[in-house]
Amino acid sequence: MGSGRFRRLWARADVRARAHGRKAYRHPLVGLRELHRENLALPGASGMELLVLSAAPGGPAEDGLRLLAGPGADSDGSRPAVKTQVRG
Repeated sequence: MGSGRFRRLWARADVRARAHGRKAYRHPLVGLRELHRENLALPGASGMELLVLSAAPGGPAEDGLRLLAGPGADSDGSRPAVKTQVRG
């Protein structure tokens, strides 16, 4: 039962996680915020990815990120500083 093509595809185990989409995060200070997530594969066979999270301009997620950036983060109209973290 089943097709030979299906068995070949299944044996390859060529499965990837979603590379983009929306993700909800709950923070104790700003509550639930929905951010856009983009996973970018780094060159080479390291398997490492760069994860980029962004908030819709003018929305509640952006407001929450500004609040977390600290006092005066938006007083001059500038964006919050970007913090990076490398996971391997």
